[in-house]
Amino acid sequence: MANCPCNYAIGADGRIGLCVDEQNRSWCSSSRDNDQRAITIECASDLTEPYAMKPEVYSALVELCTDICRRNGKKRLVWIADRDKALSYEVKSDEMLLTVHRWFARKSCPGNWLFERMGSLVDEVNRQIPK
Repeated sequence: MANCPCNYAIGADGRIGLCVDEQNRSWCSSSRDNDQRAITIECASDLTEPYAMKPEVYSALVELCTDICRRNGKKRLVWIADRDKALSYEVKSDEMLLTVHRWFARKSCPGNWLFERMGSLVDEVNRQIPK
């Protein structure tokens, strides 16, 4: 199998594509340990900082994250903006923890536009996950 950068990709028009099945590892976050446990998503954005996304892309991201949580029996998506706190967080069996590429490599990924909205993303997803 060829290396693939993510499990899912969201295009500029909001279409979602499966690149690597969820049960398989993508080569996305520059961390073997993180990639072994993560479901990774790449999103179309502007080409320069802050790498803003079109509303269609952000909406698709909310939809995809909600679907991933539902299908994997997760009742709560968790975002902790502090890298060290997030990576030491004890994830409960009904939770899924968001991580970002910048925590594992010298990159700005996912860009400041989305990074600043991670809390809102989690709130939107958690409102849609059946409890």
